[in-house]
Amino acid sequence: KLPLGWRPGDISTQASKAHEWVPIRVGTDGAVALGMINVILNEIGVWDAHYLKLKTNAPYLIKPDGHYMRDPQTNKPLIWDTEDGRAKPFDEPSIKDYALEGSCEVNGATCHPSFQLLKEHVKKNYPLDKVEKISSVPEAIIRRVAHEFVEHAQIGNTITIDGKELPLRPAAAIFFRGSQGHTNSGWNCLEIDLLNQIVGASDVPGGAMGHGPPVSHGHPDTGKPETIPYPCPDGLMVVKGWVYDHKPYPLREAKPPKRLDLQDMLPSSVYNAFTICTPEWEQYLKDFKIDYRPEIMINFGSNSVMTMANAADVTENFLKKFNFIFSFNIYHNEFTEAVADIVLPDDCFLERYTPCVTFPSTFCHPTGMDHWVWQIRQPVVEPLFERRDFNEVMLELAKRLGVQGKYYQAINDIIPVRYGGDMSPEYQLDPNGDYTWQDIVDRVLKDRLGPERGLEALKKTGLVKWPTKVEEMYWRWFVPVRVPVYFEYFIDAGENVRKLCASFGREDIQDWRFFTALAEWFPCPSHDEENSDFDLWAFSWRPSFHTQSSTQNNPWLDELSVNDPYVYLMQINAETGKKKGLKDGDS
Repeated sequence: KLPLGWRPGDISTQASKAHEWVPIRVGTDGAVALGMINVILNEIGVWDAHYLKLKTNAPYLIKPDGHYMRDPQTNKPLIWDTEDGRAKPFDEPSIKDYALEGSCEVNGATCHPSFQLLKEHVKKNYPLDKVEKISSVPEAIIRRVAHEFVEHAQIGNTITIDGKELPLRPAAAIFFRGSQGHTNSGWNCLEIDLLNQIVGASDVPGGAMGHGPPVSHGHPDTGKPETIPYPCPDGLMVVKGWVYDHKPYPLREAKPPKRLDLQDMLPSSVYNAFTICTPEWEQYLKDFKIDYRPEIMINFGSNSVMTMANAADVTENFLKKFNFIFSFNIYHNEFTEAVADIVLPDDCFLERYTPCVTFPSTFCHPTGMDHWVWQIRQPVVEPLFERRDFNEVMLELAKRLGVQGKYYQAINDIIPVRYGGDMSPEYQLDPNGDYTWQDIVDRVLKDRLGPERGLEALKKTGLVKWPTKVEEMYWRWFVPVRVPVYFEYFIDAGENVRKLCASFGREDIQDWRFFTALAEWFPCPSHDEENSDFDLWAFSWRPSFHTQSSTQNNPWLDELSVNDPYVYLMQINAETGKKKGLKDGDS
């Protein structure tokens, strides 16, 4: 069903595969999600109450100041038990039922369940006429899609898999880079996922599955890798694995920054590389009294000139400040040509050993009730010319510098978080030892999979697989954790960071509106542009067969791209282009 006035040639190959494609103004996904939530909660009046009560903080009581009402003895958030008619800590075993709506008096204050506040918030602030103006999506389409989403979610239906009864929710709101690539990305993404929470379609059959693996009980012989979420004191989920444990936001307490990217003081930031690419970076370092500067950069297969920010900014403001840069790569690019002092020819994936192929942490997440797969990378040809695996080169550099003991300890420290769980003492690297990269690969494999499944064994099979469990794949109802629909912790985080920034005279560094407990859509700079000369939105996208710049030198994908009439061209709405006097093929 293509919208009126649009032709098949106006959309991408991915969109053409959908049952329906709804064009949307770039960066407004979150506003449409909140508009849909308004329809679901206040017009249709349907939601998964069972899920919201047990798996989210929707029943937590909120004081007039926006914080949780807490139990004076345990400091735990309180809920209102509708049957007993009194407030109880959220995890008290005696709870008979949880209030999601209404109000109650607790400790001399009028409190509301956070779900009630969310329901009122979207009704007041995200009526569909307002959302249409923000997003350009017609009100009728938003309403219809909201109805279809609820209808297909089949709230209340169940399915039995391997003897375990689970909710069946064949509906999912998903997103990736398109929704993330904006200044409002944090809330944009949380708001899209809120749709799944409202109908209980999170990590259950048919629903949206989390980035993985969120739960693994490990190989039957070793129990590794083991990644199981656990609750924080407020009952909210802490996700184990993937570089480090992801505590509920904020991830950290805000502290005076010591890192060059200022991440110490940004509690909800996972990565913050963009700070160091801005023209203001040097001024940030001075204002926040960071008195050291990097001298040497080691680059691994990255093209930071092109992938981090405006090429001129990142080159002048960051990369050219290093005294010496050496880069591992398999081909020349803007980084190797413009800023690297030495380029070391790296092995490609067909010439090297890697203990586990998949990124970020452990191994292949199954699709449905399939198998876990731990697969290695191994050479199929000898390295060409002077190419060497950067892992081997780094080990040799550490030895030549006399710091191999520290380097081995760093590897010991990273393996538990990289590959899911502590490493047994017999497989840890001895700081006084002498190891090759293949030795290290062998130790990782034996520790994760068992002593008989080291590198020599996996060279023959390439992989090890074992059946997944229902409790791993559809883990949500087997793990006693909740997720937020009301982001109470943003309130204190914002206050703390603001005070910290003010102490350095840089209260202007952030938009403090973002630290709100109730989901809000915030405009990007382009949305607020009032100059009528700027009448189009420019944005980058990628076809499904490309991965940003990582695949730009793949000749087969290049051939696909050349044959596709849209991939290597700038696309514009046909009617708009004609009004501007443009023709297909114009430069």
